[in-house]
Amino acid sequence: MQGIWLENNKLELRHDLPIPHPNNNEALIRVVLAGICGTDLQLLKGYYPFQGIPGHEFVGKVVDAPAAPQLIGQRVVGEINVGCGQCALCQAGYEKHCPQRVVLGIKNHNGAFAEYLTLPIANLHKVPEQIPNEKAIFTEPIAAAARILEQVNINPESKVLIIGAGRLGLLIAQVIKTSQCRLQVMVRHTKQRQILNQFGRFRGSGNQIACCLNSYRVFWILREVLLGVSQQDSMPSPHIRARGSRHPVLSNGDEETSLAI
Repeated sequence: MQGIWLENNKLELRHDLPIPHPNNNEALIRVVLAGICGTDLQLLKGYYPFQGIPGHEFVGKVVDAPAAPQLIGQRVVGEINVGCGQCALCQAGYEKHCPQRVVLGIKNHNGAFAEYLTLPIANLHKVPEQIPNEKAIFTEPIAAAARILEQVNINPESKVLIIGAGRLGLLIAQVIKTSQCRLQVMVRHTKQRQILNQFGRFRGSGNQIACCLNSYRVFWILREVLLGVSQQDSMPSPHIRARGSRHPVLSNGDEETSLAI
């Protein structure tokens, strides 16, 4: 089969890769669409010594499943962590934290940048017919964002600060906002603020977006959010200096104001 092979921080398009054979508890999946994640780009730079086929965001169709033939032909996405199934964490239901786990396209398991891949049947989720591939491909990063709400109790009284609004940060902001909490997002670029303002449920007096922040301003916003201490309430430490001249902008969705810091 064809696939992208990563080795020694170099990518190669290969035409001689073997089609993987599914074990009894696995399915063979033909990849229909694959997404490029920031982690994939970092693997290319040596983030982790992975050798093989990268890629972990995918939509595919099951072509073989020895233990679940009813899945054949189904369109699926998949969870990327595969535990050993034997350790204490796996036995307790925490396979995603198994110290011996393999990770699709990241650690000891060939990934989605090829014609076919294998995953355990238990890792697969059917894609509803009304959801197109171009939206289903976001399942894995959205699942990562949604995991936050499973791990942390966030309610309408919570104050939440998201630092950074890259691709994953934007998804996290949308997911966290479903809790109706008081959400603030720090962004680096005005374009990111404009994207957030497009989401109607982000608008509201309790939600703010801080834009164009340097380390000095980040320090004071963190103090105010975490400790309730504003810059006007406390003199800055003499060794802290601003490293930029741009003023941050706060927006509640309709109006903008410069911060007096």
